[in-house]
Amino acid sequence: MKRLRYLFAAFLLLLAMPMWRFIDLAVIASPWAWIVNMLLTSWFGIFVLIPAKLLFPKFRTIFIPFALGIFMASAYFIRPLSKMSTTNPEFNHCGPLTWTGVFYPMRGVLSEAHMDDLEARNQLCWMRKMIGRIPDKLESAAELAQYMKITRDKLLRPQIKFRVTLPLITIFQMKILANYESNEAIPSLTEGKLFLEGITFWQDQYTTLISERKYGPGSWPHSEWIRFEYGLMENHWDGIIESIR
Repeated sequence: MKRLRYLFAAFLLLLAMPMWRFIDLAVIASPWAWIVNMLLTSWFGIFVLIPAKLLFPKFRTIFIPFALGIFMASAYFIRPLSKMSTTNPEFNHCGPLTWTGVFYPMRGVLSEAHMDDLEARNQLCWMRKMIGRIPDKLESAAELAQYMKITRDKLLRPQIKFRVTLPLITIFQMKILANYESNEAIPSLTEGKLFLEGITFWQDQYTTLISERKYGPGSWPHSEWIRFEYGLMENHWDGIIESIR
């Protein structure tokens, strides 16, 4: 029975890191912070507190709800995205309770695959923050042109421009045009032209493909997984854009 308990605890601990990393996708994709908070709290209960109880029987069960409540409160007050400014893409943009937020500052001492993975995810968090900070209204063509110039300068700043960021850049452009109020001054056809021209431009800028990177044996198995994971979007992105032209 004791051995079975240890085996189950080891199984949960083995899954803890990949599941924590998986929650970052909700940080990037979900517009609601409570979903991320719920996922992080569930992860903490299942993959941290349960193994702790199994490995250390003296850890009293009554402490589990208290520990879970403290973590839940922390997740509520510590937002999924960091408070760092969006002006610099090299800042740590994922929240301090996320997998990327914790490990991004350590990327320099990790394997090449982990470094690329963290850089790409941090860039996605950066774009997610930029989407959330688009002005609610852009009322004139001059204001629209000025804002698009500012954002173009920002989006050109990352030293490594990961192609997997393009879906968020697309959403970013769509939201800018959707928040442009003066529809009489700029017909919908022109808006569509602006959108498609912008997509083509960013396709030419964001060209780094993780799926085609060559990693040393020290990066395995993480290298194989991220090449597959990011490749799902990288290898189909051009086809998606062609289908809406």
